Amino acid sequence: MNSSIMDSLAGNLIQLLPLLHSTVINLDDFNTDADLGRAHYEILACLDSVEYAVPMTGVSKAMNISKPYLTTLTDRLISKDYIERVPEPADRRVIKIALTSKGRALIREHFAMMRKAVVEKLAALNASETEQLASALLTVTAILGKFKGVKRQ
Repeated sequence: MNSSIMDSLAGNLIQLLPLLHSTVINLDDFNTDADLGRAHYEILACLDSVEYAVPMTGVSKAMNISKPYLTTLTDRLISKDYIERVPEPADRRVIKIALTSKGRALIREHFAMMRKAVVEKLAALNASETEQLASALLTVTAILGKFKGVKRQ
């Protein structure tokens, strides 16, 4: 592929997240618990995607953070009763974490607030722009999903 196209594509991808953050989804606007930061919500979202306890090692790998940092984050979430530690009977060295009902309610409220705010911003688009954006996002999601096996929702 042409290197100038690749350079342009790389630059556009790098600009995409800050652009989304500054125009559509400013995550700081959706903090439903002032004691929690983005990483805390990322853990809650990770756990909300499954209905079972997940090994902390798996969460640290999925989030690309160290286990000691994950422990610090989970300690805060445990103290607020958003998650719980679940022992692994077959191997006491393995520590799993799972959402509590309070944690599941918090992350779902967080997502609902985000969706509502995004829908309000999207309402400014006309029908043609809405269709173009929807089509473009389906394409981008499908292509980027190939990098890490992410499935479209």
